[in-house]
Amino acid sequence: MTMQRICGNCGNKTFSFQDIQGQSFPYKSFPNVILQDSFMAYFCSSCGNVGLRSGQAKDLDLLLEASIKSQSSIYVNRIVSKYDYTQAEISDYIGFTNVYLSELKNQKRAPEFKTFNYLKVLSECQGALEMVLNSDHRACYYKHNYKFSREQRAKWKGIKYLPNENEDIEDPMAA
Repeated sequence: MTMQRICGNCGNKTFSFQDIQGQSFPYKSFPNVILQDSFMAYFCSSCGNVGLRSGQAKDLDLLLEASIKSQSSIYVNRIVSKYDYTQAEISDYIGFTNVYLSELKNQKRAPEFKTFNYLKVLSECQGALEMVLNSDHRACYYKHNYKFSREQRAKWKGIKYLPNENEDIEDPMAA
């Protein structure tokens, strides 16, 4: 005879051992991290409470960190491929070192919550990188000390590169 488990939160007998992949959990400074990997734990179908066996908390933490690393890597890859810049250029523009961005891309490091959200905005919002280049204090150095080619300036304006030197392309970096 199997012993029925009672949920400590709601008192129902709907506490069963099942896969909780896709559930959301708080992790360090992150209010909600969606578990991307399969993980077996007690789950109450009535209230959504999760119960862990001894030793499972550490395993769950590792999987939540892996979920953050995986999503961060996706964001970095989107940014690099979307804007057609090298990883070194992107890291300069957004204020990170190339080594840090490489660690995020290769899932060797999990970012802080603010950095995660920053990468998410840059990867999902149209024109976000251009906004960073024009207004972010970390990009001011590059704004004033880099000479951008006509092709790069045309890319920022969203127009096709015009090789004719008589055609003047307005500098998007000019204040």
